[in-house]
Amino acid sequence: MKRKYLLLIIILNLFIAVGYFFENKGVGFTQLSSDLYNSIPVCYKIDDPSLFKNDLYLFDIENVKYYTPFFIQTIRFFAFLTGGDYLLGMNIFATILHLVYGISWFLLFYKVLGKFSIALFLSVLIRGIVWLPGLEIWGISDLWTMMPRTVYIAFMPIPFLLLLYKTRTTFYSASFLIGFLFNLHPVTGMGGSFMFVLFVLLASYFYTIKIGTKNFIIAAILLILGMLPFLSTYFLMTDTVANYDLLEYKEAFSARIPDFFADPILFLGLWVKFKTLFFLLPLLVYLGYGLFIDKEHKKPALILVMISFVTILMFSLSVYFENGINHLLGLNLRMSFQMIRAQKLAILPGYFALGFLVSIAIKRIKINSVFFNFGIAIFLLCLLFSKETFFKKVPFFRDDIATSIFPDYHLFFLNPSEKDTDADKMLSYIDKNTPSDAVFFGNCIIRSAAKRSVVLDGKGASMLIEGNPVELIQWNKEKKYLESLTEIQKIIFLRDKKNVTHIFSTKALDGNLRLIHSQGKFRLYKVL
Repeated sequence: MKRKYLLLIIILNLFIAVGYFFENKGVGFTQLSSDLYNSIPVCYKIDDPSLFKNDLYLFDIENVKYYTPFFIQTIRFFAFLTGGDYLLGMNIFATILHLVYGISWFLLFYKVLGKFSIALFLSVLIRGIVWLPGLEIWGISDLWTMMPRTVYIAFMPIPFLLLLYKTRTTFYSASFLIGFLFNLHPVTGMGGSFMFVLFVLLASYFYTIKIGTKNFIIAAILLILGMLPFLSTYFLMTDTVANYDLLEYKEAFSARIPDFFADPILFLGLWVKFKTLFFLLPLLVYLGYGLFIDKEHKKPALILVMISFVTILMFSLSVYFENGINHLLGLNLRMSFQMIRAQKLAILPGYFALGFLVSIAIKRIKINSVFFNFGIAIFLLCLLFSKETFFKKVPFFRDDIATSIFPDYHLFFLNPSEKDTDADKMLSYIDKNTPSDAVFFGNCIIRSAAKRSVVLDGKGASMLIEGNPVELIQWNKEKKYLESLTEIQKIIFLRDKKNVTHIFSTKALDGNLRLIHSQGKFRLYKVL
């Protein structure tokens, strides 16, 4: 590849990365995801153990020791660089991640397809946000997408890229690296590691590559060694012995987690949507082309289809496998509701199939390279302006997969005050005008935006599923009891039993309360 082409890729991704930096400069905590509303308070607790003494899950740091320690330390590092400003730190981290994401995926597509324009097209397309079964997403965009799963998929192409150089050293290096990346987001990492091993097995079978038993065993050991930081932390910090009522735990689990996470059939049904065709159709068309038109493409087509199908199958079966172990050994392993989400990686072969089909079309139709490159340029311009009113009626360009790729240039030069929502202003008021040991009943965002304890929220309860099942059961009991009370009784219960001092709500409330501040639809009450 010529240097000027690589420079073009760097400039394009730098444009996107810096653009998002300016778009997100000065935004409030409302622009983050609910996952970050759980992650950032963990950082606060590590920095200052005196915080969150009455919080639902952060009253004890032991409840979150299992929780993606690599990501937590990364957030803390960038906050340290910015003098403790977690939002600015996240924005700088996001800028770097945008660069890594775009460049790493381009290099992998280029290595596989050997065509600069097609690799450029796919490396941009794979940025777009895709909503997937299990409340999962694929892609990278605004600050809210800066989650552990996004960090993982930004680096995921690198071990596959090393693998394709086909030397013993790169094979070993790739094996260790894919295992090490698992620590960034174990849920996505399980899927990535499985696909890595499956690709090695399928490629060695279809192309009769002699890996050798010794080399395969060494690679497997290196992969597991890479995973050890998380595995050791998780299994040492997570109690699998069920010293509590399993029926009560399952009831509490169901109160927080949708049923389809524990039911593979229901989960598989979530794939039956029209948008799934965007990834399924290229796979099926490419398979048909390889089987019936050009046998040269038969093997890569079979490999892509099998990787996609087997990934969905294996992570669906993980639920039944875990249930069997728990039943036989009287344990309460609780990983399959996470593992089933790794099915999302099944969309990846679709991007590669699309790339192969575009390459075939160019060759068979004999499209002039200048004409095709012009088409790519027009496509990029349409993506750049896809947030404009005109494109809201245009299929594909009106959807998230297109509108989320480039930053919104309308927001580049707004003052921070113009980016503040009513919720951000209310959260700033809470941070500045309530005691540091105040206890809130309300939205989980209060933890990250104001460093205050929150009780009985649903998002916080997610941290207890693996971190403290006994407390999860207690959360469910108290939540159910609270729902059975009158409005006045609720306030008394929250004050006397949960030490609540403030209520954050969008409703007008009565009882032993005093309205101390309002901002738009948001109200802050002091419990009397």
